Amino acid sequence: MKNILFISMALLTLFFLNNCGDSFATIVEIDPPEFEPQMTISSFINDQDSLTGFFVGKNRDILEAGEFEDYDLDDVSITVTKEASSEVLTGAPVDPFVNFAFAFTYNYALEIPDQFFAGGENYTFEVSHPDYNSSVTTLQFPIVKDNLRDIVYNQNDGVDIDGDDNSSVRFEIVDDPLTEDYYELELFSEDLNGNFGSFWIETTDPSGIKGYPYDNLLFSDQSFNGETKSIKVKFDRWLYNPDVDEPLKVIWRTLTKDAYGYSLSGRRYNDTDGTPFLSPVQLHSNVNDALGNISLKTEVVYLVE
Repeated sequence: MKNILFISMALLTLFFLNNCGDSFATIVEIDPPEFEPQMTISSFINDQDSLTGFFVGKNRDILEAGEFEDYDLDDVSITVTKEASSEVLTGAPVDPFVNFAFAFTYNYALEIPDQFFAGGENYTFEVSHPDYNSSVTTLQFPIVKDNLRDIVYNQNDGVDIDGDDNSSVRFEIVDDPLTEDYYELELFSEDLNGNFGSFWIETTDPSGIKGYPYDNLLFSDQSFNGETKSIKVKFDRWLYNPDVDEPLKVIWRTLTKDAYGYSLSGRRYNDTDGTPFLSPVQLHSNVNDALGNISLKTEVVYLVE
């Protein structure tokens, strides 16, 4: 009797839903945001650079298609002024597009004299084009932090979740309690054939997260401000032979907060790109009267024997 009652209720429910048509569907018309033409600017500047690049282009409407190169801008003026000395650098076009660093494409370049960029100094970046408002942004270069200690390499350090053999590098971060700090870690090596590259590194410590590019790790001192923090990163053991390859290099960068935020947003953008079920990601911007980011970094290189 209970089975007959259950079947009857199920049939009635199906009949009701089938005859409801679109009763449960609601169509909401949303006007797209009004498009505002703007310049786009991106640059990633390291205090060790002798040459640095800028990409300057224009944004596009959400429904507009095209290749990346279709949106670069000609006739752009770029100057970088060191406020303390009033020294000015001027950018020049690069043709064709040139890659100065992994994954970054530029159409303008600046030659950097020795010690032009220095931690704690202010720099004004001015980018102009006849068709757009000029973008003038003053930023402070981060102070270099030589604060890694007790760096130890271990050739055999277990296996990862896929069963692959791992090596590791362990170190301590001696963090300054008086400053809010953002760091980037890159592990690098060069073999006897002159091939070089960054290792894909991972850590189980929650303070180390992936940014963009994905090889490196980012750290914020929010969870260990003023403390000595022990970190261990792992990588594929078969990618490095200490008996043959050049010594490992731990490249330790201090980032501006904007550079840290841009790297995180770049990773999230790539993770969601082409996925219709996730909301689009807005890339972090720190330039005035334009869209984009000027990321500033200082670095220290440690050799791991």
